[in-house]
Amino acid sequence: MMQKTNYFDQIDLLLVDTDLNARQGVRTILSNNGFSGVTLGTELARVREAITMRMPDILLCGTEFPYGDIMELIRDIRHNRIGNKSMGLTQITHKRCYHGAYAQEPT
Repeated sequence: MMQKTNYFDQIDLLLVDTDLNARQGVRTILSNNGFSGVTLGTELARVREAITMRMPDILLCGTEFPYGDIMELIRDIRHNRIGNKSMGLTQITHKRCYHGAYAQEPT
């Protein structure tokens, strides 16, 4: 029988969100699907420092942070002001999206 190769365990993923439940939930899902190199973060200043020291393969992040602008961080990564290689960027949002626009929760 041929052994299944798990390529996800070779990916260095940085998961950043201010919501503890969101971080733990997403980390569990990632772990259950073979991701073992998941680092957690909560503050953008520390994430910026971490990326400067060691660039992850993927940044999976929330959209709202009390101290800092996630879009500024993403611009700095895209324009090579921080980090040293290309990486995948994905944002997590807690809002529902209808037809491409954010909407209020149905009442």
